[in-house]
Amino acid sequence: MPVPYTVAELLNQNRPVVNSTIDLTLQELNADGRLVREGLFDSALLPFISSSSYSSREVAWLKVKSFRPRLGHIRGTDGEIQATRNPIELTKQELGSINISDGVVWKEADYEMLDKLRMLGQGIQRQREAYDELLNVFLQRPADLILGIEQTWLLMALRTIVLGNPSWTDPRSGIEYSVDYTNDIPAGHLAAAKTGTGVWSDLANATGIADLVSHLNVFYETMKMFPDAIAMSRSMGDNLRNQDSTKILVARNKGIITDGAAIADASNLPKAKLEDIQDVIATEITSTNTSMPAPRIILTDAVYNDGETRRPFMPQNYYTFLCNNMVEAARVPTLSAIKSRATGGGLGAAGYTVISKNEDDIPAKDYLKVDSAGMILCPDPRKIASRKVEE
Repeated sequence: MPVPYTVAELLNQNRPVVNSTIDLTLQELNADGRLVREGLFDSALLPFISSSSYSSREVAWLKVKSFRPRLGHIRGTDGEIQATRNPIELTKQELGSINISDGVVWKEADYEMLDKLRMLGQGIQRQREAYDELLNVFLQRPADLILGIEQTWLLMALRTIVLGNPSWTDPRSGIEYSVDYTNDIPAGHLAAAKTGTGVWSDLANATGIADLVSHLNVFYETMKMFPDAIAMSRSMGDNLRNQDSTKILVARNKGIITDGAAIADASNLPKAKLEDIQDVIATEITSTNTSMPAPRIILTDAVYNDGETRRPFMPQNYYTFLCNNMVEAARVPTLSAIKSRATGGGLGAAGYTVISKNEDDIPAKDYLKVDSAGMILCPDPRKIASRKVEE
């Protein structure tokens, strides 16, 4: 097949390959282990966030009607959903009013690369490897854009869990999207931030395990259950492990020192292990509440990278409680998807629209735009609970 003269034609000509590349790229999110590469979400957090793509708005609407999620105040590109509304009053028109998009303009340097691709395609067999590598640069680009948007949806979902009211500004449109569930979060679930000698980096004075136990007990009194996990950054976890109070509690729980014995200096006690901290927490909360399993601790330092901004998925200096499937980043077909199908466009995975077209400009330009519409749904905002432990 001859190499076309525009990038848009190249992508449209290779639609099956582009779609396959997109599918394979998205599968990286569910890869075994932890971080696949920088910019990817931590797979250890995926059980707590559902990331769904619906084939139509009608299907998403049926899910909302049957699921009856409680919605906070959501502001999107096409309007607002007021916090005082009954959740069932959400309309199909408001589904997908939040759009996250990204794109690229292919310019002169890209056309020069396309010319090299054309020459390599006409060359001898040993040039085939270079040809395939260069072709992959073009065919991988839609998948990279979609993956970046996928990470943005997960970023928003995780920040909803941690903060209750995150916001995001779409870099292409400049429109801000925000969601606020704080009116539905019980008192004490967003615990007061630690200050002064209470911050977790004050190893001599901080009481990290006591902070977690008291917070878990508040959560239990509301929910009659404990969260499945507690997430925090590695630095927060290291502070928790190194605190004098933690080392003393762990040493007593393991019988290294006897209950009631005075400890003048905890510096000689061994650094606590996460599993030992979990055992202490389990002992403390089950003795006062129930024999339900205590939450495990997850350390995560996954970094979001959109090419311009590099930031952690988890808001810094927080720990947060996690319950399975507590929030959903739901994507629905966009209006541009309907239009692009009518004009022969619309590459991409469910919930995304990839529009690639050539403009008869001088010099010539090709446009590649990826668009994703959807919503952040938190069925039960009472499960949102977190605390800032560093100033």
